[in-house]
Amino acid sequence: MNSKLQIPQTAEEGQNKIPQRKQQELKKMIDQWTVKYEELKNLNRNLRIGLGISAIILSLGATVSGIYGNAKIASVFGAMATTIQSIIFAYPLEKRSGFYRVIAAKNMKLSSKLSLMDYSDEDLKDVLVGFNTLRIQAAIEETYGNEPSELPENHANKELESDKP
Repeated sequence: MNSKLQIPQTAEEGQNKIPQRKQQELKKMIDQWTVKYEELKNLNRNLRIGLGISAIILSLGATVSGIYGNAKIASVFGAMATTIQSIIFAYPLEKRSGFYRVIAAKNMKLSSKLSLMDYSDEDLKDVLVGFNTLRIQAAIEETYGNEPSELPENHANKELESDKP
């Protein structure tokens, strides 16, 4: 009977397999979140571009309508362009896109570290703490639209501090 299950020959070899499995699972989880952050980065970037182009086209429509003497259509185009510009200022898409780019890069850095080295359980806990801190920062950004360092003292900064080891 040939079994795929390999029994470790020494106690040390058996102990090394557990952290390696945990390391692979942690890397897989980090990679999944990296994909999510890349998608959010692209979504925010594409929304910013789409809204910006729409506002430009509507402003152009308002100008052309005004030139040809159709004030009602010009005012509608102008109001729509102003509304889109207000949305762009109220929801900082460029900032969010940049934030997700940074979070994805930090996740990729953690993932590549896990690919290149073998870690002990204690090292894996440190990587997990770093990963969880990034997830908390992303959650705060999604909730408040600010990076944790920009939040008032009474918000989630206290929660972020309490999660540190």
